[in-house]
Amino acid sequence: MRPAAVSNLKTTTGHAIFEALEDRQLMAGVNQDIGTLNGRFFKQGSVFGSDTDAYHFEMPRAGKIQVQLSRQIGTGTIVLRDGNGNALASKSPSSNDRLINFDAPAGEFQVDVRADQGQLAPADFYTLAIAADFAGNGLI
Repeated sequence: MRPAAVSNLKTTTGHAIFEALEDRQLMAGVNQDIGTLNGRFFKQGSVFGSDTDAYHFEMPRAGKIQVQLSRQIGTGTIVLRDGNGNALASKSPSSNDRLINFDAPAGEFQVDVRADQGQLAPADFYTLAIAADFAGNGLI
């Protein structure tokens, strides 16, 4: 991403005056690399319109992945994907807490959070928790 313009120069064209805006993307969704997942990851976020918040992580060895979408204001969906983008597990749109448990091999994974497109104004404010359990049959 380029740094924001520092200039307040105004350009006139005919009778209109235009001012340069900041150079940034609004409502573009999150694309975050968590790195190696050992334990838990928490994130409070929000997603609007047709954007998708994507969280990428690596499981260093086989284990259980638990993904929880909670404390929602709005209605959202979650999808767990493998490193190739294939959906492994998902939960339908809801404003209730959503939970995915998945027995996973070692490898790359991604969790997508998206607002329910059936809403008049799609938006979801949420808390996301992603946890890894390598001991087996443990409570995460």
